[in-house]
Amino acid sequence: MTEVIVPIENDWAIDNIMNAIKMLKGVASARVKRVDVAKNQEQTAKRYSPRIERLQQLKGTGITQADIDNDSRLAYLLSR
Repeated sequence: MTEVIVPIENDWAIDNIMNAIKMLKGVASARVKRVDVAKNQEQTAKRYSPRIERLQQLKGTGITQADIDNDSRLAYLLSR
């Protein structure tokens, strides 16, 4: 049996989403499973290289010219 996992950030629409999933052809059951967000982010962060983690830390803080000068991959991505 195949299982489809649907992550939902805002739980205000869970009932509607569950009903829509149950109406799909071939769906045998649907359930809600709560996941600790902090634990999930910890596991995700461990999968990436230090350079990717550095880029994730820059998210939302802005990228300075010094950041671009110090990271050749970042410079390449921004030049595209």
